Amino acid sequence: MIVLEIRFGGNLWRVESSNFNGNARVSIWPYYAHHDGSMKPGRGGLQVPVEQVDAFVKAIADAAHRLR
Repeated sequence: MIVLEIRFGGNLWRVESSNFNGNARVSIWPYYAHHDGSMKPGRGGLQVPVEQVDAFVKAIADAAHRLR
C-alpha cells in the first residue's frame, strides 16, 4: 500500500507498507517511468523492518531538526 510519494532527483520515491517473506516492512524505493508508461522500481531503495520503524523515524526527525 502506497503511503507517500515524493519527487526527488528525477525519481518518484514511494513509501509503502510491504511484506517480504512474511516479514512486515516499510519500503522506501525510487520509481521511474518505463517506456510503456508504467512506473517501475529502480535501484537504491531500502526496507526497514516494522520493529525498527519508530527508531528510524526518530533518527530522521532528529537529523531534520539539526538542519533547521
